[in-house]
Amino acid sequence: MNAPVAAGKTLPRPASGHRKRRYAFGTLVLFALLLALPLASAHADYVRSEPAKSARLEAPPNEVTVWLSERVDPSASWLRVFDEDGERVDDGDTEVENRDKGSRLSVGLDGIGPGAYTVNWDTVSKVDGHTNPGKFGFAVGDALPPETIEEKESLEPVSATARALSYAGFSAAFGALAFLLYILPRSGTGWAEQRLSALLPIAAVLHLVGVLWLFFDTVGRTELSAVAFMTTTGVGMTFQWRFTVGALALIASAAAYVHPPSRGPMLYVALGSFLIAGWFSASLGHASQEGTWAVALDFLHLVGAATWVGGLAGFLVYLATTSRKVEPSEVRAVGMAFSAVAIVAVVLLTASGVATGLVILGTVALRDPLGVVKDPYGAFLAGKIVVALLMVGLAAVNRYIFIGRFPGRDKVAEKEPERFPRAWPQRMGDTPRVSSFKGSVAVETFLGVSVLVLAGFLTALSPPGPDSAGEEADIFRAVEEGSDFLVVFRLEPAPTAPGESRLVMNITDTRSGEPLEDAIRVVVESEQQGREDLGAERFEANMTSPGTWAVDRVVFVSPGNYTFTVTIDTPYVYHDTVMFEVPVAAREG
Repeated sequence: MNAPVAAGKTLPRPASGHRKRRYAFGTLVLFALLLALPLASAHADYVRSEPAKSARLEAPPNEVTVWLSERVDPSASWLRVFDEDGERVDDGDTEVENRDKGSRLSVGLDGIGPGAYTVNWDTVSKVDGHTNPGKFGFAVGDALPPETIEEKESLEPVSATARALSYAGFSAAFGALAFLLYILPRSGTGWAEQRLSALLPIAAVLHLVGVLWLFFDTVGRTELSAVAFMTTTGVGMTFQWRFTVGALALIASAAAYVHPPSRGPMLYVALGSFLIAGWFSASLGHASQEGTWAVALDFLHLVGAATWVGGLAGFLVYLATTSRKVEPSEVRAVGMAFSAVAIVAVVLLTASGVATGLVILGTVALRDPLGVVKDPYGAFLAGKIVVALLMVGLAAVNRYIFIGRFPGRDKVAEKEPERFPRAWPQRMGDTPRVSSFKGSVAVETFLGVSVLVLAGFLTALSPPGPDSAGEEADIFRAVEEGSDFLVVFRLEPAPTAPGESRLVMNITDTRSGEPLEDAIRVVVESEQQGREDLGAERFEANMTSPGTWAVDRVVFVSPGNYTFTVTIDTPYVYHDTVMFEVPVAAREG
């Protein structure tokens, strides 16, 4: 029995033939690879400061400056300095300067004298809305600097749950919309429309609750009220848009369910509202640090993933509603229509996800996969990959073992009977039971929801940077940029006391993005601050691999702050200078 066809509509062509099956399976494999490239987000982490961490200064500074790795929201970020008694000694006027891929916070000091001081900061990332506190100590005169305790990143379960809830609601809404607008009308089946119309406002509520929950969790980590945060910060204004379009999507979804005659226009209003909500959701992702084009890639990835995973939920609702009274041929018709929409979604999210992943993660996962997995972010990422592979395998089973064996037209077999003397169901065996297929789709849907939950947890963590994966705790690291070159410095081991270290530099030409290989010379000068009597030591670095330059032996003779100046000469750049500072504490005992 063939599936009924709506007037003016045609059934989508079944995927027949070995070549088409290979293409479809290849697309599913690409999707699995895509899921390994998450929508990453990071925190505004400490890069360097003046005074440096644990610095011992002879004269008091006039201000404290901290450089962070992400842009921060000026209205919700501040820097404070405390003396040994816990009294504030700064002037209370934090200045924030945002740059292309970082920020600079500075605050003046009110005439401090000898003693130990602690610097604290609280920031809200302008990139992804994450809050990030930090602190370090320095000393003036003979006092010992306060101990600097590096706060290891921990998972924020409330933030992760709120993000996962908003993703789940967003995805379920797109699944319901895909079925109501593009799948059920093509199959001519209307039995499940009421249930799917009921799913849409439920999904809109879940999405809106997740956004509200995330907003109040973010506000609770700052010293601002909810109203002040929403009206004075860029992140708060983005949340305003998410609230507004989320509420509009909920109203349109409820109207489509309560008043069926208005369903058509209201569904398109809901679709437009969710698309705008998705854009503002992507604008609070780490990709926004790269610009509007990267936000667009993140947005396409989000929409593609939501259509795929949410479509599974819609398919499950359809099967649960109709499985006792639907013919297998009609299940095949709906399944084939869903496959057509899903393939478009998979291609969309594959292309955008791979591009976004390369922009954000670089090649760190290829260069040091074990180092990535050791990181908390990497552990969740590995779990997501495993779940994604299971999901893809089950998707192949559902497409080829179930849908492919339900009775229906096979246009290729009709056109080429000599190649396909028997239709696909007869070649594969008996027609499967619709109830068995429903159970398999339910498992695949569960795996898809698990991927969304893991995505929520991933976006609550900071991914390892492109040069930090696998680093040990005894390595000092700094990143500085000159006029033409970006230099990542590593001292192995970290100079926690006077002694020797090995200096390794990864140098990248910022104009071409290529590692530096053709330098005429790379010269490093090291000088201890306040010790002009010692003079500067000069080293010539050697290239150990493309883009990697090293000085095998750097000596720190006494405690204090050291300034390293790197001068790079190439056939096309003369004397590009990059500087960084290294604090060396006194040896204990």
